[in-house]
Parts: sequence; structure tokens; C-alpha cells
Amino acid sequence: MEAVWTRFFPGVLELKRLLHSERILGKIHRVISDFSLNLTHIRNFQHRLYDPTLGGGALLDLGLYPITWAFMTLFDDPDNQVNGQKIAPIVHASMILSQGKPEDGWKGPVDESTSITLTFEKLHATAVLTTSLLCHTTYGRSVLIQGDKGDIIIPSSAPRPGSYILQLKGQEPTTVEIPNGGLHWQADACARAIRSDKTGTVECPMEDTLAVMTVMDAVRKQGGLAFPADLEAVRT
Repeated sequence: MEAVWTRFFPGVLELKRLLHSERILGKIHRVISDFSLNLTHIRNFQHRLYDPTLGGGALLDLGLYPITWAFMTLFDDPDNQVNGQKIAPIVHASMILSQGKPEDGWKGPVDESTSITLTFEKLHATAVLTTSLLCHTTYGRSVLIQGDKGDIIIPSSAPRPGSYILQLKGQEPTTVEIPNGGLHWQADACARAIRSDKTGTVECPMEDTLAVMTVMDAVRKQGGLAFPADLEAVRT
């Protein structure tokens, strides 16, 4: 499983239950998420985030979290299936790539800003996802989940949300805390999977991991970002 601790927080799992079992928002129509950090102070070609040989760039380091929210809310929606198989989204993406000169230590481009739209046709729903190394996510705009009955807003942050705001139509907003967001939840799940000789967990099954990687590969292809050949190689 990939190292996405967000999937394992009890509060996030409860939120997924409310969305998919209780249908607290009814049908989900749109998910918007951003995870960006203003890292212009380390904007040099020696830093790992600007090193393509280390898989640098915004997408792999930060963008995975907005993608994770799209997957937890829409890809994992029980209605996003045909014959028991989850349906992959249609991907549209663009990137702003770093530029430089070899004499200045530039090793090649990485994405400094990436925008992604995922279309889940069977759900008639979309996810709009952004990530950047050049600016910071505005507080209150980490995650927005919109459905028939209202919205859920996660003010901050996409990787480790501390609370969410439930805004149902015609009602006063309610803030719900998401406590105890730590790495130990995933560590415990990983240990149980290893003990049971499993390659994934209920919280993060292998099919989800492969689907996320497929989306990120499509985003990079559309954005014109390729890492060095030895990094791109896949062992089968």
C-alpha cells in the first residue's frame, strides 16, 4: 500500500461511512481539493523537490493527497462499480514545468503546478484537483465535497484534516472534529496485513493503489513530464 496515512484515520473512515452508507450529502456531484505549499524559498536545483532523478515535483509529493480525496469520495462510492469492479475516472490534466540550464545544476523538469480534472461518468460527478510548489493552500479550501443535500468542507489540511464542517441545506453549519490523526493507524494496519500475508488492506486495497498510480501516470503524460528512464522502468 502507498504511504497515505489519511486513509487510515478513524475520523476519515467515519466520514466515508457517512458519505457512502448514510448518504449524508445524498448523491455526490463534485469534489474540489488542493494541497499546495509555497516553497519558493527552496527553489533551487539541488533540493529533492526539484530533482527529477528523485521523483521531484508537486504531483508525487503533494498532489497525491487531493487525488486521495477524490478516490475516497468518488472512486470508492458504491455506485461507481460495474459487476463488482470499480470504474476508473477519465483524466484531464495540465502542468507548469520548472525550467533551467544544465550549467546551473538543472537536471531536468519537474512539475511546479499541476491541475487535474477527474470525470466519473457512471456517477455523473467530477473532481477538480490542484497542487503547487509556488503558493500555499488558502485556509478553508483544502477539500470541498458537494452533494444533493449540502456540502462538507475540510478547512485544513488535505493530508491530515483536523475537522470538517457539515453544511446541510437549510441548516446551521456543524463542525466535527477529526482527532488522533497519526501514522500509528496505518502502521497498525500494515502490521496486521503483513501478519496475515496480505498485499493490501480494507482501507487501502491494491486495486485502489494501482488505480491511483495509473491516474498519476496519465497526469504526467498529459503534462509532458517524464522522469529519467531508469526511474520510469517498471519491473513486472
